[in-house]
Amino acid sequence: MRLSVEDAQSLSQRALAGLGYSAEQAAMIADHLVLNAMSGYSFAGLPRILAIKDAKERTLPTQDLRIVSETAVSLQLDGGNQVAYIALTQAVDLVLEKLKLSRVCLMSMGNSWYAGRSFNYVEKLGRAGYAALLFISGPPLVAPHGAAKPLFGTNPICVAFPIDPDPIIVDLGTSAAMAGEVFLHAMLGKEMPPGVGMGPDGLPTQNAAEIVKGAILPLAGHKGSALSFAVQALGLFGATVLPQDRRDGFGYLLLAFDPTLLCPREAFVTALAELREKIVQLPRAPGFESIEVPSDRTYRNRRNAQAGIEVDSDVVRRLEVLAEASSGNVEAVPIG
Repeated sequence: MRLSVEDAQSLSQRALAGLGYSAEQAAMIADHLVLNAMSGYSFAGLPRILAIKDAKERTLPTQDLRIVSETAVSLQLDGGNQVAYIALTQAVDLVLEKLKLSRVCLMSMGNSWYAGRSFNYVEKLGRAGYAALLFISGPPLVAPHGAAKPLFGTNPICVAFPIDPDPIIVDLGTSAAMAGEVFLHAMLGKEMPPGVGMGPDGLPTQNAAEIVKGAILPLAGHKGSALSFAVQALGLFGATVLPQDRRDGFGYLLLAFDPTLLCPREAFVTALAELREKIVQLPRAPGFESIEVPSDRTYRNRRNAQAGIEVDSDVVRRLEVLAEASSGNVEAVPIG
């Protein structure tokens, strides 16, 4: 069914309030999820509230984001077992404060879960004029190439390049499908495309529920598996804020810097604009109406989503049940 952006925001915030989140926290999470839906990633939108509801991490105590150690150019953070829609958003704000002084910042964070779409975090840095690289490791959902059991997370890699009017952002997972998409298909009883996952017996399957019990496959075989290993290892810089027996795979590493540390800003922006123009002007292969650079589709989808976003009716029904548990006093906050 189609919801207006305002209605999706309101429903999300009320459902999150029903889970016990404060109005400020609910607005922060809802901003991220509704923006995902507007960007064309419905599985990473409102259905994620249902995943938050059932997350085992919610049964553990939470604390505010905490600085474990820092230098002029680095931050090591403890997310306090907060969902990363909150903790990573706050971490990016701390990184921006560092960048104003040092023009470069390396940040690691652990003890946080469910980051959602990496795009949204580095976009804030890109719009502030900084380049950024974000690596997020996760719990075992993806089988290394040749293995019959999962060990890696879906482990996205995200890079932001500052340019007007919108930063160019490369955001991709190192798995054949994102976990949220598989979980949503399993919840709705739908199948996944071929080549996405295996069942608990190690055999290929399109049954999403069986993939949840088994494993998602890495992107592009051994190449994606190697990239996933790299992200899992980089995530250890954040995960080490927890004792060994509490590390659950979630780890975050962010590098952001002012491009003028390496070259004049105008020279970089001009070169990047020229690269983008060369790409879109290339002769098109048969069957393609246009050539796009990364993030073009996201921005276009957002513009089109002003008319509303599609949300599965079963998801809406379940969220309305959660919303009934809230005080009913949560007001929708416009997406930032």
